[in-house]
Amino acid sequence: MFADLVTVTGMDERSSVLEVGCGTGQVMRSLVTLGCSVTAIEPGEELAALARQRIATFRNVEVETSMFEEWDDRGRHFGVLVAASSWHWVDPSIGWPRAHDLLHPAGWMAPLDNVVVRRPGEPEVYAETADVHERFCPGNPGWGHPPLEDDVRTTDEGWGLVDDSGGLFGPTIVR
Repeated sequence: MFADLVTVTGMDERSSVLEVGCGTGQVMRSLVTLGCSVTAIEPGEELAALARQRIATFRNVEVETSMFEEWDDRGRHFGVLVAASSWHWVDPSIGWPRAHDLLHPAGWMAPLDNVVVRRPGEPEVYAETADVHERFCPGNPGWGHPPLEDDVRTTDEGWGLVDDSGGLFGPTIVR
């Protein structure tokens, strides 16, 4: 995933990266090892503290405790904004325009996520557990029917794309 991120965005040791919703710092550690300067935002105080512990030995990285929508950017701009399984927590009416404004003119918005897939011939655990999911998290009827892995690999349209960015960004690239 990080090799694709570097290839698509041109990210290198001169890049400034903003990570939205860094959690415990898993993705942030990978970004820092690429040599980038990373500013991470995490609204949870305990998660932010854990992330700070995990990156204590790295330079060019900081973790700030804040919601993205309320964060004081102090006039900074970034080459890449990364949100790994976190962008869905951001209010889209504020988030998309704010992300656009925080990026350099040729900057990249990189919402990273995963897709559950199924393979032909393998047990369909999701179909077999759909009733449990519906009981505890109702309202997702597609839960038991994830797409086939080959279908996901052959599309450039994405699966479960984030909300419409209001035309602020170019076409989506899926890897």
